[in-house]
Amino acid sequence: MNEHIRKKVILVFVNLLVLITFMALFSLIISPDLVSKHKKSNTVIFTALELDPFLLITHNNDKFSNKDLIGKWHIISYGYTQCPDICPMTLLTLTRLSYLIKKNNEIKDVSFLFYTVDPERDTINRLAQYVSYFDNDFIGIRKNKDTSYLNFEKNLGMQVKIKNKHNQYYVSHGLAIYLIDPDAKLHAIFKPTTNSLGHLSFTPKDIYQDLLKLHRNYLVK
Repeated sequence: MNEHIRKKVILVFVNLLVLITFMALFSLIISPDLVSKHKKSNTVIFTALELDPFLLITHNNDKFSNKDLIGKWHIISYGYTQCPDICPMTLLTLTRLSYLIKKNNEIKDVSFLFYTVDPERDTINRLAQYVSYFDNDFIGIRKNKDTSYLNFEKNLGMQVKIKNKHNQYYVSHGLAIYLIDPDAKLHAIFKPTTNSLGHLSFTPKDIYQDLLKLHRNYLVK
C-alpha cells in the first residue's frame, strides 16, 4: 500500500475510534432508552432486473462485463478511494460479511466488488492497493474506455456527483449495497439504517440473514 493511502486509512480508523468512544460515553450519560440499537437491514427486494450491457475493467486489468456476473452471487458497493469515512466503513462491513459467509459455509460462490465513481483519480494501481487492504479477495472495478459504464451506474441506481471547479475537486455519492444473482440480474438492494443519533450504517449480521433467505429462495425457485 502506498504511503498516501496508508495515512488516509489510519486517519479513518482514528476517527472511528474517537466516534465509538464518544458514543460509549454518551450512552452512559443519558438514559439507555434514548439510544436505539441498530434496526434490521433495510433490504429492498424486487423482481430480478436484467442489466444493460456494460464493459468495465478490474484492478487486475481484466475486462469485466455482464457475462462475468453469471454463475455467482455478486455483492457490489461503490465509492472512491479518497473517501474519508463512508467508503472504508462500508468495506469494513463487507469484510465482516465475507467472514460470516465463509464461516457458516452455506452460501457458495460469492464475490465482492468495489466500483469507483472517481476513475479519473482512481487508477488501476490505486484501486488494487485500496481494495486489497480490506480483503485480498475483493475486486476493484472501474470504467473502461467506452461509455457503457453509464449503463452500469444507471441500472443499479447509483447516485454520483463530481465537481471540479476553481481548483476544488469534490465527489459525493449515495450509499447502498447491491446484490446480483447468478443469472446476472439485480436481485436486491441493501440500504443503510439510521439510528437515533442520525448515523447511517449497515449491520453485517442483518445483511447476512437477509442474504441467506434470498439465497434459499433462489435455490427453490
